[in-house]
Amino acid sequence: YHALRALLAQYAELFAIPEGATPNNAAPVDVILVGWHPPLDAHFDSMSPPVVLGEQHRLSSDKARVESLDPRVRLLSLDYGKTMGRWWRTRAARQRWLGMLRTARVAAPGRLIRVHNVPVDARVYDELRDASVDLLGTKQLEQTQRLLRPGVMP
Repeated sequence: YHALRALLAQYAELFAIPEGATPNNAAPVDVILVGWHPPLDAHFDSMSPPVVLGEQHRLSSDKARVESLDPRVRLLSLDYGKTMGRWWRTRAARQRWLGMLRTARVAAPGRLIRVHNVPVDARVYDELRDASVDLLGTKQLEQTQRLLRPGVMP
């Protein structure tokens, strides 16, 4: 965390929100912390110019409500393998999860939606893209690249 902070301080102008702009994606580069990090506070705001960091909100069946999120939440994140992947086999369950993602898109405009731990499967990718998912996370990078490359059929 401290190493990241020192590195970002060297390029603070890339992450600073210009005067008069709104915090939602107004900086040239948006930094979003995922995983564990200390609570966001004035550490980065005290830099000159201030650096505004975003953080993720993990979506799950019990945390699907996103209407009143902290403005620093810039990424709605869902672990496919731990959530929707378990129930993907039935159409009803799949539609329920995809509907939750679409609802999150409408309820939290301006935020990225990421589904990670996604298996390499063209049908799964297509349905997630149709549900307005911005980022697909996979550990099989070469297989995913071949599958998503334009003009290449799986």
